Amino acid sequence: MALLIGMVCVLLLISCVYVAGLLVARSTARRREMAVRLALGSGRAALTRQLLAALLIIGVSGLLAAYVPTSRASKVDPMTALRYE
Repeated sequence: MALLIGMVCVLLLISCVYVAGLLVARSTARRREMAVRLALGSGRAALTRQLLAALLIIGVSGLLAAYVPTSRASKVDPMTALRYE
């Protein structure tokens, strides 16, 4: 049991590092866009709202993309699912 928990922890650590790398790459790519918006006179509050709105849209779409298949899968009888494999 301890081996299984250790493997799950390693998997979670690897996925966290992967997501952190993606976030760093995305922020580096958007740095120039933010600089241009600031130079054109956009306020920090407007930039913050834009970034939060983008994150909210991505988060909600990810939640829906995960919820729909899991809700359908939770309604299937396990014996029926195993019978068709």
